[in-house]
Amino acid sequence: MPDGEARAAARDECGPRVAKITRAKSIGHTSVVYKIELEGGGTYAWKVNATKVKDRWRGEVAAYRLGRALGIPNVPLACPRSFPRDEVLALLGRPAFDELIASPGDAIEGALIPWIPSLSFLALEKDPLRSEARAWLRDRAKPVPAEKSELAAQISTLVVFDAVAGHWDRYSGGNVGLDATGKQVLFIDNDSTFMSQPPAERMRENMDALARTERFSRSLYSALRALDGDAPLRAALGHGLDGEPLLLPPVVTLVRERLSAVLATIAKKIAERSEADVLVFP
Repeated sequence: MPDGEARAAARDECGPRVAKITRAKSIGHTSVVYKIELEGGGTYAWKVNATKVKDRWRGEVAAYRLGRALGIPNVPLACPRSFPRDEVLALLGRPAFDELIASPGDAIEGALIPWIPSLSFLALEKDPLRSEARAWLRDRAKPVPAEKSELAAQISTLVVFDAVAGHWDRYSGGNVGLDATGKQVLFIDNDSTFMSQPPAERMRENMDALARTERFSRSLYSALRALDGDAPLRAALGHGLDGEPLLLPPVVTLVRERLSAVLATIAKKIAERSEADVLVFP
């Protein structure tokens, strides 16, 4: 392989595939996540494969890849990344390491997420925004205020995204962000997605929220239709660290079923009304 190709193969969207952690600080609460700095520069959140959240780091990577395939820029970049076991042990110390880390072998797996500067949070789970957002998306008799149209469109996309990805913990607090401009909604904390046995009641709540939504994005609907199939979905979700598919086949099957159900829900609304009346956002 030519040198240029070798260097390219040693990098991905998050930076070098091989880099040493120089600093690590635990910042997790319900998940196991560290704020780390890498040799040569770069600050990241690293969601670690840990005993109490085994393999949930994969949800962060899968969420980003699904968002990318659907043309959704709101899902933060996340890449699969492992670091040598001895290196992580030296940084964390034996008690923390033994309690938290679940990865077997000589490497510790996780999702590497570039640090988001000036991150703030959007309290969609609380009033007044919760009630306002529901009115924007559910009340067909009232137009969305022009100054709120961009925000409403992003919230509509979030409803669709969570229904497909199976995010069951979005509204527990702190799982919806805003970027430094205060204008782009960030679909953060996606380790509660793409699970093999997601809580059934929460999945029903997601679909109920979708059914109550009356305004959707035209481009998102088109992207969902293009992704509706086993081959395109598997290609979009890609591979993990070991060259094997990132998600197990039964999990991909669940995603495909949810995607098809989302499409059917939106298509039914279009059939009953019209595209112009349902696909009101770009």
